[in-house]
Amino acid sequence: MKIKKMSLYQQVADNLNKMGYQPFSAREWKAHNVQSIVSRKLDNKIVWDEIRKVSTEMANNYQPIN
Repeated sequence: MKIKKMSLYQQVADNLNKMGYQPFSAREWKAHNVQSIVSRKLDNKIVWDEIRKVSTEMANNYQPIN
């Protein structure tokens, strides 16, 4: 199974916005903000924890197409 990265990043961004956690350089989280943290390997514990949580949820909810 392959999780599409941008849909993962968008879900993480949506969750961070709901939590009220502000990004370092914008008013709200977008998928490209999360992608930037991943690609630069920045040390942001809240974002990395949310990425792990969302990717686990996506993997557990995976329904194969028959």
